[in-house]
Amino acid sequence: MNMSDDVAGATLQVSMKAAEKGIELGSKMVDKAIDDIARLLKALEKLIASKTDLSEIGAGNTSIRNLVKNSRKIGDTISTSDNAFSDADMKILQKKAKSYGIPIAFTGEKDNNYANVRTSDLPVFQRMCTDMMKQKLAERPQELGNFKVKEWEIPFITNELNHYDLAAQFGKTRNGEHFCLYEKADEKAIMIARNEFVRKCNELKENMTVAKDEKFYVIKDKHSGKEISFELENIPSPEKLSEQFQKSFGYEKNKADIACAKFGEENLHGEEKQKFFSKNPQNDFSKIDTNITLKDESAFTKGFTCWRVTPKSDNMPRIVFQDENGRFAVLIPEKMTKAKMTDILKNNLLINDNDTIAALIAKAEKISEYYFRQNEKNFRFDYKFSKSDFDMTNPEIVSGMLRTDENGNTLTKKLPLNNISTDIQRTGKDEFTVQSTAQAIEFDKDGKEYISSDIQELKLSFSDKKNSLNKLTEMYKKQGVPEDAAKQMSKDVFAKAELQSAEKVLQIEEIRTEKQSEKTETKVVVSSGNQSEEVEITDSEKAATEISEKFSVPQETAIIVVEKAQENIEENTEKEQISEKEFTDEIDNSEHNEKDIPPMPDWIPDDKDIPPMPDWIPDDSDIPPEMPDFDVPEIEAPTGRGGR
Repeated sequence: MNMSDDVAGATLQVSMKAAEKGIELGSKMVDKAIDDIARLLKALEKLIASKTDLSEIGAGNTSIRNLVKNSRKIGDTISTSDNAFSDADMKILQKKAKSYGIPIAFTGEKDNNYANVRTSDLPVFQRMCTDMMKQKLAERPQELGNFKVKEWEIPFITNELNHYDLAAQFGKTRNGEHFCLYEKADEKAIMIARNEFVRKCNELKENMTVAKDEKFYVIKDKHSGKEISFELENIPSPEKLSEQFQKSFGYEKNKADIACAKFGEENLHGEEKQKFFSKNPQNDFSKIDTNITLKDESAFTKGFTCWRVTPKSDNMPRIVFQDENGRFAVLIPEKMTKAKMTDILKNNLLINDNDTIAALIAKAEKISEYYFRQNEKNFRFDYKFSKSDFDMTNPEIVSGMLRTDENGNTLTKKLPLNNISTDIQRTGKDEFTVQSTAQAIEFDKDGKEYISSDIQELKLSFSDKKNSLNKLTEMYKKQGVPEDAAKQMSKDVFAKAELQSAEKVLQIEEIRTEKQSEKTETKVVVSSGNQSEEVEITDSEKAATEISEKFSVPQETAIIVVEKAQENIEENTEKEQISEKEFTDEIDNSEHNEKDIPPMPDWIPDDKDIPPMPDWIPDDSDIPPEMPDFDVPEIEAPTGRGGR
């Protein structure tokens, strides 16, 4: 029997990594989170993508630029094969794409070509690959080799093949067995790649251990001597866990990915296992806010659904606008100028109306501002103690309320501890620091009040949560916090740190112009977390350098802050000029339209025409009450359903 008759189908390994491969549109690098957002919108059944629209792109071979441009326009995404194809296979697939009626683009180099198709065309692409595999096995079986694989091994063997620039295909037989099909000319190299996979599996079997207690998984690597930990109820996604293996244990990416598969296969069961290995796009986001609306928002924004999503990859929130045709635009107001956002809205939503663009940008900035203010709470944790927080029957606690200073004076505490304040600062993707200040009020024998302070600092890791929580708890206990309260405070602080963006977000608080003798200085107040700095921005380059140094951010980030400030200045200047012109026009009209002014009366009232004064003087009860003293809020809080 010809093996081609036993092939049930090709096993596709694809990913949405077009942006990661550096595809550019209009010389602007694509936001790497866009494809994740597209998959999310599809999963939430909000994306209406055309599966047959070839009006602007023909069937068959096309450029990757045209394919990405077309997919963006129809609200689709690009799926890229994880396995490479030889030049001969590429030509076969190009012809089949033409006959099957779908566009296809290839990236890569000689005999190492990656196929790119619209995600909606994947079922067709799989049939094309199956047909090609059967065709090759029927026409030249003697030139092909194969070996059996387990289904879970396929992506990792694929990665090893890619490392050596080798092309191969994976398929499934009618009895459910999986196999790898390759050219016999490449057999020696193929076996080297396969053996690399086997070697890494054996190393993990020998060195990686997983332990589980009542609350945590603890994974250790014997070779590095390091460990990572996470809660049983909060298992990281395979992507996140792989990053932690790479950073903590020094694994290269494919070994880290194999370690994730090993952890999931050997330690998870049922729904927990299914969720871990599922490709649910919501797992790529730490927070999703849907259908956000503002009170009294512009009518120009009504035709667009608004989302706020936070990818786990960088924890940087995005504002997403989606129209009724499924097209969407992704904005990051904190990192984009108005000019940049205008360009994105025009290109992705095909909007040319300036009023609509201005309204969408204003909404995005208002939402961003609101959440920025909310996020400010995540940089600090404060707690004020009362007597009920302490076991005052404990002799050790009571005795600790008395101490003798260096001069021999006895000081008595009002409480074992009065308050504690912790500054929290995320310093990277996996690190954060805390500085905790504990204060107690003391009195001497004359009743004079003193405040004693104890300051502690820690540098902690997100990947080893168990160890980080233990260190926080011990720090608070050392400062006099009861154990139960210390454990809860540790959890609260850790959670606040997680909510901070891995990349520092800068916000313009105030812009003001000051006249100094013969020159005018423009200053901007910039803040991030608990830090606030005033910078003179008349010299743009100097201002960007100063912001970069003061906030420890890349120069590119600082330049955007300066450009945003300059945009605001120009916008306010235009508004002032328009107001001044309107006022001048109004004066000019009043001067040149005297006929509109009513004539003076031709009589002068005498005394009898003047009404007499009342013969009473009002007392307090007759005077109307004063107007209430209140402030109208300038920013309305966005409303919408929160994410997970």
